[in-house]
Amino acid sequence: MSEWLRCENITKNLGKYRISNIDFSLEPGTVLGLIGVNGCGKTSLLRVLLGSYSIDPVRGDSGEITLSGMHFTGDVKAFRRKMAFVMQECPFPWGMTPEEIGEVYGPYYDGFDLAAYCGRLREYGVPEGRKIENLSKGQQIRVQLAFAESHEAVLYVMDEPVGSLDPDFRDIFYDKIRKIAATERASVILSSHLVTELEGVADRILWMKRGECEGTVRYFGGIDELREQYRMISGEREMIEALPEDLVVGKRIRENHCEALLRIPSGSRQTTEGVLAQCRYADLQEIMYYQEKSEDGAVRK
Repeated sequence: MSEWLRCENITKNLGKYRISNIDFSLEPGTVLGLIGVNGCGKTSLLRVLLGSYSIDPVRGDSGEITLSGMHFTGDVKAFRRKMAFVMQECPFPWGMTPEEIGEVYGPYYDGFDLAAYCGRLREYGVPEGRKIENLSKGQQIRVQLAFAESHEAVLYVMDEPVGSLDPDFRDIFYDKIRKIAATERASVILSSHLVTELEGVADRILWMKRGECEGTVRYFGGIDELREQYRMISGEREMIEALPEDLVVGKRIRENHCEALLRIPSGSRQTTEGVLAQCRYADLQEIMYYQEKSEDGAVRK
C-alpha cells in the first residue's frame, strides 16, 4: 500500500527548543499514536502538520511533508483543506456558536456538509446557540469532532482530546476513530497520555524523546514490535537486584513488591532464556514509565 503521509526530516526551531529530524510515513487506514513526556514536542509537530507553524529555512527549519500527493510547501491552503483537527484547546473563536462556526469556516474545507455537521452537534448533545466560551471542555471537543467528520479530510490530527471526555463519550470517540481508519481513505494521528487506551486503537506508535534542547524520534513502528523488545519481571529483592545490569532499563524495589523492566536485544535471546522464562511482556505504559524515568535517574537503583 502506498504512503499517504510522508514527513521527511522535519526540523522546526521554537526559540530555545526545537523538534529535530522527525521522519515517518503513514498509509491510508492507519491510526498513529503519538506519545512522549510533556515538553518533547508532540503538539509542536502537530502544529507543523496543520500549518500553524511554518517551515521557514531562514530560521533554520527544514524538511518536507507530502499528503495524498500534495506538497506542504507548494500550496499550504490546499493542503489544509484536506486536513481535520480535534485539539485539546479549541481553535475556533470563543465568541461564536457552533452553528456559526459551521457557516463561517465550513466553506474553507473540501466537501463540508453543514446539515450533517448540525446533525452531529445534536447527536453529540452540544447545546444549541451557546457560545464556545460557555461550553465545557468536553463539549468543545465534541464540536470539533462534529466539524472534522463533516468534510472530506484525508488526515485527522488529534491533540490530547480524550482526557476531557466523559467515559461514555470516550468510547464513542474511539469508535469514530476506528470507523475513519476502516474506510482506508484517511489516516489518523492521535496524541494521548492515556497510553493504555491508545494501545487498543493505534496501529503504530511515534514515540518522541525529550532532550535538553530538542525533541527527536525515539521509536516509530508497530506496538507489538516495540513490546517484543521488553519484558517485565517480578520477584524477591535478591533476584531483582541480581539481574544483569546491561538488561535492566529500570527497577522498583518496595517492601512488598519488586519488579524490573528489561530490554532484551534481539541477538541475546538464546543467552537470556533463563531470565525470559520468568518474565511477561510489558505493556506500553510500563515501557514508557521505566524508559523515560531511567534516563533522568529517577527509577534506576
